Amino acid sequence: MNEEIKQDVDEQLAGALAYDEAAKGVLSQKKILAYILKRTVPEFESVSLDDIANVYIEGTPEVNSIPVSKDETNAVRQALKRQDTPPIKGAQNEDHSITEGSIVFDILFRAKAPETNELITLIINVEAQKSLKPKKKTGGTYPLLKRAVYYASRLISSQKGTEFVNSDYDKIKKVYTIWICMEAPGKVQRINRIKASKASDL
Repeated sequence: MNEEIKQDVDEQLAGALAYDEAAKGVLSQKKILAYILKRTVPEFESVSLDDIANVYIEGTPEVNSIPVSKDETNAVRQALKRQDTPPIKGAQNEDHSITEGSIVFDILFRAKAPETNELITLIINVEAQKSLKPKKKTGGTYPLLKRAVYYASRLISSQKGTEFVNSDYDKIKKVYTIWICMEAPGKVQRINRIKASKASDL
């Protein structure tokens, strides 16, 4: 990471009132996201950092504003609506869920990744966490992996009405949910990858 980016990170963390908000502010910058995508998303391994930040990341990342769980509305659908085609009409955004309370994605954005003959769209969520075992509001802890699976599932299910309609499930876009833990066990830096893929033909 170059000195300019390090200086930006130091300034934001030093002047922030809340660690969580500071982390989101830093991680939502396109030049920081470019580093994250290049290291963690296979589609960007051979793409320059400048191109990732300035060409392939679409629009402005949504920070702490898009609800994860909804009842009959779908804010993710509205936030991630296609830029190159007319939006499919759907329910309006709401800030709170009637049954599940308010849970929001930390950082949510779309990116186009270069392929052989086409550009594929990726829906990417980046989460800043202090621990691999976050505390529950009711006491105790929970495994972060299960929460990550839930977030990825919501990113997939929210595509109905935006990326596809009816039973056109072949149009579902690939999603990534990237979790950055600041307090890694044993202070060891590592990248763990979990993916859903077909194991074998039935």
